[in-house]
Amino acid sequence: MENKELYVGASRVSQEEVETFPERYVIEACLPACKILWSKNIYTFMCSDSLNPDAWIEVLFNNLSDENKEKIEAIKPLAKRLFSYHEGAINFEVEGSGEVAKEQLIGIANVFSFQDVPEHEAYLTEEEFLIEQGCYVGTPNPNYIPDPYMQEGGIFDIDKVREYIQSKDPTKDTEEFKTFDPNKVVKSIEEYISESGLEGIFYVPQEKRIYNSEFAYKKHLNYLVFLQKKESAKKID
Repeated sequence: MENKELYVGASRVSQEEVETFPERYVIEACLPACKILWSKNIYTFMCSDSLNPDAWIEVLFNNLSDENKEKIEAIKPLAKRLFSYHEGAINFEVEGSGEVAKEQLIGIANVFSFQDVPEHEAYLTEEEFLIEQGCYVGTPNPNYIPDPYMQEGGIFDIDKVREYIQSKDPTKDTEEFKTFDPNKVVKSIEEYISESGLEGIFYVPQEKRIYNSEFAYKKHLNYLVFLQKKESAKKID
């Protein structure tokens, strides 16, 4: 069920675009839950549309904080099923796409906690950015093994994924090792940013982070305010 006058749908748009024009891209059954997730800095990857018999919301597993990854266990009884449609993603699906489905998705969204904006999607550290600009030494990983439980089209079984994550060898899940090489840095980071051709990126020297937009940085600031309020509440108690 969607607002027929506003909804257009899309395969993928930026987080900023979807939050700016939510009714264009998110059906009514998913929208309230998505807004809750966005308010907690949880980026949504995709949502169901009117062609899907059941409503679902998809997020990238690695975009969740460690705390929110642990909360997936609490979501299992609230969802019809958890599955993975795109590589590295988890979908929370509920029955149908009407008012009951909307309330169930809201219940799932409320389980999650406020987190910082996701690294790599919302920002890069200075070193990560410079690596992308070629300031690294690359070494192929002869032991690379693709993740068997996060492949596109796979069924997401949280128990198997947790078991795999806990047991896997971190030296085998990277196709190429890229090590930052300060000797290859021949310009200021501001020059690299200017020459990168990337538009709208937002450099914060005191944090050593390069945000992909002012939108992402403002969401990060909201998280800092949340932490300050949380710390103040502890002192009062």
